[in-house]
Amino acid sequence: MLGSEAVTVPPLADLQRRRSAKWREYPADVLPLHIAETDFDLALPVRAVLEEAVRWSDTGYPSGAAEAAAALAHFADQFWAWGIDPDRVGLTSDVGVGCGALLIGQASFGEMPIFERHSAVCTGALKKSAGLTEIVPG
Repeated sequence: MLGSEAVTVPPLADLQRRRSAKWREYPADVLPLHIAETDFDLALPVRAVLEEAVRWSDTGYPSGAAEAAAALAHFADQFWAWGIDPDRVGLTSDVGVGCGALLIGQASFGEMPIFERHSAVCTGALKKSAGLTEIVPG
């Protein structure tokens, strides 16, 4: 059954040994919650694919957007009963870049959407290219 695997969070001490920005950019007594996907172990099928890619030194630019789109559509249908057209799915390097692309696609030039200052969408080049203005509480 899809989604039946138990999800556990590793102990905090184990998480603090990780090398990602979430665990390296902040003091040890700060628990940065804005990047939650790095709190969980990889799903075993994902881990197996990555281990195989490393074993074969297959670490170049990804290909297979059509296969990824079909897999997403299948997963979304099975897990959430969502109908996703694979031809309308695109790949992105990470969630922040995807959100930035969505924001640019939906905002009119010069609009002032509100977004959180730590997100990838508030990097200078992206903001400038879209004519966006950062609004910071203050």
